[in-house]
Amino acid sequence: MTTARPPALPTNLPTATLPPPGEEPRPTLADFFRPELDALARSGEATRRMVAQMKESAKTVKIVPATLGDKVYEQVFATVMQQLGKFVAIDLPKDVLAAAWSKYSELQEYLDGEKYPPGVLSKVVLLLEQQIEAKHAPSVQPVIEILGKQIELAKITFPIRMAMKVKGGGVGVKDGKIVHLSVAECLLNAELGCGYGDMFTIPLAKKEAPVLGDRVFRFAEGVPIRPRAGR
Repeated sequence: MTTARPPALPTNLPTATLPPPGEEPRPTLADFFRPELDALARSGEATRRMVAQMKESAKTVKIVPATLGDKVYEQVFATVMQQLGKFVAIDLPKDVLAAAWSKYSELQEYLDGEKYPPGVLSKVVLLLEQQIEAKHAPSVQPVIEILGKQIELAKITFPIRMAMKVKGGGVGVKDGKIVHLSVAECLLNAELGCGYGDMFTIPLAKKEAPVLGDRVFRFAEGVPIRPRAGR
C-alpha cells in the first residue's frame, strides 16, 4: 500500500512577517489574497488543475518517481494548498515598501552619523510618485513515505509578482534605519502562481486593490538604509 504523509513545511518562510512582541501585526500578501486563498482551499480546484497539468507534462517529461499514482499527488498538493497562506505571508509595509525605500536616494544623507546623531528621530516627507516591483518565490520540498521509506518529490514553488503604485509618503529615520512609514495612496497589483519542479506553473490568483492607507507602520528593529555602492 502506498501512503503519503503531509509534506514538511519549509524552513525558509519569511520571518519578517512575524512582528516582535509588542508590535502590531502588519498587513501581508496573504491578507490581500485572503478571499482567493480561502476559495482555493475549499474548492480543491488548484489541486485538480495541478494533477491534470502533471498528467499532461508526463507525456513529454519523465516524472520522478514515476510509480506514484494520482491519489498520492492529490494528497500532497491538497495538503500544500491548505498551507498556502503561510507561503505568501509577505509583510507588505516592511518587506516590500520599506525594503524599496531603504534604497531611495533622498534617504542616503541620514547615514551621516555626525549630521544625524544616534537616537535622534528624523521625519522625512517623500513627495514621490513611483511604482515598486517585487518578486518572491517561496517553496516547499514535499516528502512522502512509501513502505517505510521517505521520498522527496520535486519542489512546489509559488512565484509571486507585485507592482505597487505609490503616491506620497513619509518615513521616520533613526540611527540609519527606517523606524516607521506611511503612504498617502498605494495601489497593489499582485499575481500568484504555483509550479511543480521545472515542469509547469499554473496561475492561482490575480488582483488589484488599494492597500496600506490611513495607517502608520512601525518597525521596532528598523529597516537599515542601504548605502550606495562606493559610499
